[in-house]
Amino acid sequence: MHPGGALVPVREPWLHPGIWVLAGALGLWWLSGGVLWAQEQACDKRYLHDCETDGAVVAHRPNYVAVGRVPPPPVFENQSGEEYEMAFQLSVRLRATDMVPLSIAYTQQSYAIFTCCSSPFREHVFWPEVYLDYELNPATMSPEEREGWGFRGARIGADHQSNGRDDAQGLSRSWTRAFVELKFADGSLQAPPWLDYTESAGVAANMQRREPEFLTVRWKVWLADGKTSSGVRLVDHLGYTQLAVQLTTDVQQLRLAFRDASEPGSHTVQMDYGVVLPSVLRAHVMLYTQYFSGVGQTLLDFDHRHTRWLVGLMLTR
Repeated sequence: MHPGGALVPVREPWLHPGIWVLAGALGLWWLSGGVLWAQEQACDKRYLHDCETDGAVVAHRPNYVAVGRVPPPPVFENQSGEEYEMAFQLSVRLRATDMVPLSIAYTQQSYAIFTCCSSPFREHVFWPEVYLDYELNPATMSPEEREGWGFRGARIGADHQSNGRDDAQGLSRSWTRAFVELKFADGSLQAPPWLDYTESAGVAANMQRREPEFLTVRWKVWLADGKTSSGVRLVDHLGYTQLAVQLTTDVQQLRLAFRDASEPGSHTVQMDYGVVLPSVLRAHVMLYTQYFSGVGQTLLDFDHRHTRWLVGLMLTR
């Protein structure tokens, strides 16, 4: 229960949650070093449409393990002080058929507090997706089209996000979206040497890379349906659109995402930055940091504004 509005963290009564955190981290490491990495090395590393074959499992969103401070109440009110948690994201997808570019994806985000209350899981976010991907093939484009600024592809689909909470506690959060995402890029821009230090870092030029262009812009819009247990519409706080700008080199990746909504104070910005440290880590594992300021980092805090940093490892981009 949650007397006085205090949010009760998710507990695992039969097994210490810290074991699940460790198992999740090891699983992400295995996926990045084994299945997902091998799948992407077996194809042309520069273009996703060449990597997607029927039944192949590849990384979808970044897979990471990171540590940060728990947001202040009312996100989690059973704190004895400044608590810290481990956050990890597992995200995979597969091409359902080679006949059409239909993909099925699944992402899970979990947050486990390890400095309080027997290390409870504060929140999980379960995120299945299905979508059609259309991406321009550079081989069919003219040199002017490849090197200039312009449209590069589109994604049309639907997704569902839920925290899996019991509605009786008043903490249930879920929404379903139909979305369109447009991708634009500029092939003429080149990363400056101090950003793309591939040779000096000893990193192969054909290492895993999400985007072939240095600069990409993605604009996503959606129609959504979803309410909390008390009937509050999530879309009023989480908005209808997101703009993401990404800079990509072989050894660094910077992504800025912006979102706004009709409720006052619901504007949100998130920065994700990764850099390869090949002398310390495997070539495709990146030192990772995330900055978040706004609402809706998890579904539980959809209407609570906070700012925080996460620091850890990005295992796949």
